[in-house]
Amino acid sequence: METEKLEAVINIDGACSGNPGPAGLGVLICHPSGEVYEEISEYIGEATNNIAEYRAFIKALERARVLGLKRVAVYSDSELLVKQVLGEYKINNKEILRLVTEASEICKSFQKLYLKYIPREQNSRADKLARLAVKNRSIKISPKTKKVNIKSQAGQAIAPNIFNG
Repeated sequence: METEKLEAVINIDGACSGNPGPAGLGVLICHPSGEVYEEISEYIGEATNNIAEYRAFIKALERARVLGLKRVAVYSDSELLVKQVLGEYKINNKEILRLVTEASEICKSFQKLYLKYIPREQNSRADKLARLAVKNRSIKISPKTKKVNIKSQAGQAIAPNIFNG
C-alpha cells in the first residue's frame, strides 16, 4: 500500500462494558500526513463487543464517504472483523452478516479500500474514543486540526464485491 496515494488513514474500535452491555465506538480519521480530519466517540446502546466493532467499521466508512474520501486504509484491532470481512473466516451470526452486507454497500463508493488488523497497542486512540463513549453514554464528533503520528503499514486491498454474504 502506498500511503502517499491514500486520502485517509482510519483507525476503528468498538468497546462494551459486559458482553453484551453498554457499548460504544471510536473512529479516528486522519490524512496520511497525520492531520486529524475527525475523531468520533459514539454510544450505541446495548451490544456485544463484536457488534460494536462492526458498527465502528460502518461509521468510519460512512464518515469517509461524507468527507468525500475515495482512497482509504482502515485499521482495526479486531482480528475477527478483519478476517470475516476479507472472507478468511465464516460468518455464522445473522446480525454480523447484516452488518457486513451494510458495509459492502458503502464500500462500493470507494476507489481503494484497504483493511488491516493491527495490535491493540497501535490502536490506542480509537480504543480511548470507544471507551469514552461507553463511560459517558454520549456521542461526540470532533473535527481536529492537530497532527498525530501515522505509521505506514501494509494493508490488504478489498474490493466492494468481496462481500458475498
